[in-house]
Amino acid sequence: MAMVRMTMEEIEKIMTPERIRRETEEMRRHPIVIDEDCPEITPELIGKRFIPVDRKRRAEAV
Repeated sequence: MAMVRMTMEEIEKIMTPERIRRETEEMRRHPIVIDEDCPEITPELIGKRFIPVDRKRRAEAV
């Protein structure tokens, strides 16, 4: 898949209020499904898997 880069001006031309409304309605018809392949992320899991970007920098400063 290719990376698409756009300026805010280009995005604002595409994402009109009407399009935002339609896409929001479409999202509401397709709720998030939690299953064994895509489990719900708990605060504990976030703490185990993600570290702050600046943690390494802080450790080097000590």
